[in-house]
Amino acid sequence: AKKYNDTDGILEHYKNTLDYYEPESWIWIFDCKDYGLKHSVEIRTAIGIAKIISQYGRVAKILVINSNNFINAVYHIVKIFLDNETNNKIVFIKKEEVKEGYTHYFQIQTCD
Repeated sequence: AKKYNDTDGILEHYKNTLDYYEPESWIWIFDCKDYGLKHSVEIRTAIGIAKIISQYGRVAKILVINSNNFINAVYHIVKIFLDNETNNKIVFIKKEEVKEGYTHYFQIQTCD
């Protein structure tokens, strides 16, 4: 993908990566830092990603960090395209809890 609005390129990248690695399970970290209105209007991209996540059902968790009002609005639209099992895997981690979230989900030590 060359730009934030290159829906086909973004979706192709996700599919190619998942096809190449064929992970048994995976965790997607969605960092929403600097996510704004221009990204929010790309609903087709969000719906496409939702469909890919449902297709590649091996996703263990989707960690959403640095969320904002735009992300929350898009999520409320997109979640109707996700099955219940996938919706239950989505975890919103508050900015001040990212370090603890990484430690919990990846069982690693983080640096201060």
